[in-house]
Amino acid sequence: MGGRNKVEGRIYSFRSKQECADLGLPFPNVSKIVACHMVLVLDWVPQQRGYVEVMTITSSPRSDGEYLPISQTPKESYPIQLRLHNGPETIHWNMRCINLTVLRKLSYLKIDSRYHIPLSALREEEDHFGCQLMLCLTHEGGIRHLRSFLRSGNRSRQHRPASGGKAQVSEFQSISGASAVSNDCDGRLGEEDE
Repeated sequence: MGGRNKVEGRIYSFRSKQECADLGLPFPNVSKIVACHMVLVLDWVPQQRGYVEVMTITSSPRSDGEYLPISQTPKESYPIQLRLHNGPETIHWNMRCINLTVLRKLSYLKIDSRYHIPLSALREEEDHFGCQLMLCLTHEGGIRHLRSFLRSGNRSRQHRPASGGKAQVSEFQSISGASAVSNDCDGRLGEEDE
């Protein structure tokens, strides 16, 4: 799973309830919909050994949430667009080729909800080259740019999808313990919690 400093900006998905049980891990106490999404790790949680702070990735933003598009999803009126780290470079016919990495669906990072999750309850997501999906480290749209944006306080309705619905209060949850919800996702990345 990478070293202690190598989780920031990386993309994971939740292990299934069965996989957690087989490993002797409690399944995180999150809703079924949250557990079906991939998550972006912001960083380790201070004073909570083994826990990381994450935000969910969705393919269908709602008007009552705050989102940022992930590259290949058009930037449109959003203040920033997040960019994934590209796959390995190859040489074909004496030309350098950069293999672009994209998610399977047009995707958005939901920035108004954060969760503390044990890293052991998450599984690395890989691209088709076998490299872990992650944001760029230093470039525009990378993890440093995201952190700066989240700290800046310049968040406004500008990065909400089409109007309708009322503003959602930012929520923060620390997740541990077992859940009564199953992890039957059917491959969905869509709908958020009601």
